[in-house]
Amino acid sequence: GALLQTLTTIAGGANWSVSPSALTPAAQYTVQATQSDAAGNTGTSSSSTFVIDTTAPSPAVIAPTHNGATNSTKPILSGTAGNATATTATSPDVTAVTVNIYAGATATGTALQTFTPAVTASTWSVASASYTAALAANAQYTVQVTQTDGAGNSGSGTSTFVVDTTAPSPTISTPTNNAYLRSTTPTFT
Repeated sequence: GALLQTLTTIAGGANWSVSPSALTPAAQYTVQATQSDAAGNTGTSSSSTFVIDTTAPSPAVIAPTHNGATNSTKPILSGTAGNATATTATSPDVTAVTVNIYAGATATGTALQTFTPAVTASTWSVASASYTAALAANAQYTVQVTQTDGAGNSGSGTSTFVVDTTAPSPTISTPTNNAYLRSTTPTFT
């Protein structure tokens, strides 16, 4: 490819370091070092090729639905995740995600449960059997999924839900039990 930058630095003993001007992300680059000595000898390093990737994966939680409710204390968790492979413009997405469950409406504090399901065809899931303990009933939780890529970018998604195991208790006020009515269109309350 075309030469983009030539950088000069002074070695400090056997080590050297230099930073280029900003490089364009989502692109592949090759770097090579040369060094000359006072006698006119020049040495050249082997080249090193790398990709600048600043885009994080975008995993998401699909189930339980955000602001939804479930009657299971070990709800099935599922969602989507990145499946980028290594190219000249991107680093590969890690093929597993980290899923944490937190008490309350935010993904903060100490996780109550942590899972690391594999990503298959851009999806992930956690089965009920994977839980080490049931979640407390009649409480709010937030599930967070996090995924990284080969460049160290990290993305996450959350869903807040309620575990509700209390069944409703409907009652009938009218007509009363064993009542006799003359109306063919009674009102029920």
